[in-house]
Amino acid sequence: MEENKLNFKNAFLLTAVVAILVISSMIYKGSSTEAVHIEINESVAISVNRLGKVINSYAFDEDGEKGISLIKTENRKYPDVIEDLLSKSVKDGIFEKGEKIPVRIWTEESSVNDRYKIIERNVKEAATNASMTAQCAELDKGITGTAEKYGISVGKYRMICEMQKMDSGIQIDVYKDYSLPLLRRLYNLLSEGATKEQAEDTSGARSGGIRETVNKILFESEKSE
Repeated sequence: MEENKLNFKNAFLLTAVVAILVISSMIYKGSSTEAVHIEINESVAISVNRLGKVINSYAFDEDGEKGISLIKTENRKYPDVIEDLLSKSVKDGIFEKGEKIPVRIWTEESSVNDRYKIIERNVKEAATNASMTAQCAELDKGITGTAEKYGISVGKYRMICEMQKMDSGIQIDVYKDYSLPLLRRLYNLLSEGATKEQAEDTSGARSGGIRETVNKILFESEKSE
């Protein structure tokens, strides 16, 4: 009888541990994975996780860069970030009050869905709070389709494309294996005038990405056997 109680207790503890690990994994994935991609006026792009918080942001032009450099974006609710960016643009005279701006939205589901409608409503409300009007539409399917072909998020694909404009030697097949934080560091260095090689050296990036790093580790371990 005592042994049965111990077995039941151990089984219960094991189940509890597994449940905690599963929940923790879901929370981590939800906080680090891009679920929504929003592009504002072809000037600023933000990547949003499943918790509704911004995990990455970057600019397509000088006006966008000014806005991002002056406003904290990461780990904030995306409507607050959009409102702050647009309010700052109005204050700086980039936009006028009441002006209409195009906003392109992508969500991880393939077509217009409930999540898209929620994002659209929140974006329009944020623009209204900044005394502007947002004209929302789905992001071009050619862009989303190419990102899907490479097996990466839209935010990652778009950022790599922007870096290719700064250095034509950058290859999507290589950079797609980098994390968003690493791509952000590379993007910033390239924006400051660094070459591809200088940016990779300074950021600690490997020329072949995660896949090559793993292969090197396996190769070295095989040599030591």
